[in-house]
Amino acid sequence: DRVELPGFVPPLLLPDVLMGCKVGVVASGVSLDQFHYSPVKLREYAAAGLVVCLPPVGEMAELADEPWVVTHDNTEASLRAAMREALDRAEDPSVVAAARAYAEAHYGWERWWEQLMGTLRP
Repeated sequence: DRVELPGFVPPLLLPDVLMGCKVGVVASGVSLDQFHYSPVKLREYAAAGLVVCLPPVGEMAELADEPWVVTHDNTEASLRAAMREALDRAEDPSVVAAARAYAEAHYGWERWWEQLMGTLRP
């Protein structure tokens, strides 16, 4: 298995970097009750069609039935197992397509427009 940690990637280069990936990982070195993540990162991974490993925290815990992989806890062993499962899922084109479709349905411009218009309408 190969994992690359590119460090800081300028925003304009991020789509190209993500397109070269199979799996995105949202992880934390602290306990789950102190976990903080960027919802933008999750959406960037999803838009790139990546299979994402997620901790069971907040909205991410609800994504277990989606094409992503939710870890059981915040241990290294759980993250390793989730990454292996995500890599296996990433080999299936239908799972990658489902991840992208989820992103478009939940985070795409049409969805944001619907939410905005619903807020503005009386």
